[in-house]
Amino acid sequence: MSSSPFEIFRRNHKPMMVLLTLLALFAFVVLPALDTYLRRGGGTNSDPVVAEYDGVTLTQSRVARTTQQHRAVVGFLSDLGQETIRRGGVPQVPGFQYDQESGQIQSIGIDANPSEEATINTMRFYSEAKKAGFELDDTSVRNWLNRYTDGLLSDNEIGSMLMQFTKNQMGPIQLYEQLRMHLLADLYQRSAMVGLMNGRMPVSTPLAQWRNFLKTNQSATIDAYGVLVAEYLDQTDESPSESTIKEVYEAGKDLLAYPNDQSPDPKFRRPDSAEIEFVVADLNEFVEREKAKLTEEEIRAEYEHRLAGGDFQLPVEETEDATAELEAMEAENAAEETTEESPATETEETAAEEMTEETEAETEPTSEEASEPTSEETTAEETPAEENTAEESSEEPASEDSSMLRSDDEAVQLVALQEDDTEETPADEASAAATDEDEMELGDGLE
Repeated sequence: MSSSPFEIFRRNHKPMMVLLTLLALFAFVVLPALDTYLRRGGGTNSDPVVAEYDGVTLTQSRVARTTQQHRAVVGFLSDLGQETIRRGGVPQVPGFQYDQESGQIQSIGIDANPSEEATINTMRFYSEAKKAGFELDDTSVRNWLNRYTDGLLSDNEIGSMLMQFTKNQMGPIQLYEQLRMHLLADLYQRSAMVGLMNGRMPVSTPLAQWRNFLKTNQSATIDAYGVLVAEYLDQTDESPSESTIKEVYEAGKDLLAYPNDQSPDPKFRRPDSAEIEFVVADLNEFVEREKAKLTEEEIRAEYEHRLAGGDFQLPVEETEDATAELEAMEAENAAEETTEESPATETEETAAEEMTEETEAETEPTSEEASEPTSEETTAEETPAEENTAEESSEEPASEDSSMLRSDDEAVQLVALQEDDTEETPADEASAAATDEDEMELGDGLE
């Protein structure tokens, strides 16, 4: 009998092929499905609970996923800050620090050290912040991003950079949720450290600051169980003796603490209190009451008295402005009237000159009369010449004086002078006519 393995395989190849096929199916089909099921929490203790607070259970997978997103957000904000600085801006969010010498970002404004422990504390502080009333909506987070980019990048550019950096693993929704959680957690932590400051020196003692720090940073793992108070009520005495009451009072009267239901120590300190009395009054009621007492005569008398004192009058500046406007209007009207009267005055002067020329032509003596002058004619002719010379000499200073006078109403004065000249024309004509008559009478006498 041959013991060759090939001989054994050849004799039992059918059962062996069936067995190998089943092993292949189990390895490539059943085992991957089983592994996926166990990873998704199908088995017991596949996703252990790492923390619980306020009725919220944090599993290992949830904490790991949040930590991974936190790490991605930190890297994205670092690149976003570098891009903002490259474009000439500076992130304007609290907590951002940039080293000019090394060109490195030292702080991005949120926690930049992702870890599972930090994720648990951040989620716990985020829950406490929401219970304290702190809220951040999407608009506030978008404004924070806008200040982080100094307004140099649009929302579309930020979203495109996020998808490119995370390889389409995160979108704006996940980014906003991470930023909201970290910003509120940081705000809650800083609010626990708020105290009175004298410049940069805190007013609170170092011990108080240390206790505040421990409130948000100290952690402990404990095993606790609940106890029902009703199970211990039968061990109490509803009517204790006077000695027992006095003993309890003496033990707790010196403790400077307020009573606490959760403490077994007796405490009797009372909170400070004060009785305050205040009065509320409505001013309008008093005004209306006094207005009802006034009569019409009293109101009129007060009005007259205040009017005489200078009240209820327009300011002086407005009155001066009104007067200046009236004077300007009167000057414009006078100028228009002067323009209208000037053509008529010129026409009258032309007519007067023509009449004077005609009169002189009529009164010229004939050749015979001119050849026989007498002493009387000579005297008569010399007399008007002297009068004319005297008139011309008297008129020259007047004309010089009038030419020296200049004012804003020059056009009006010129018209007045022209009217005066026009009015003197009839008198000149009368004197010229009288002179002609005298000369004619003398001529007749000589004849």
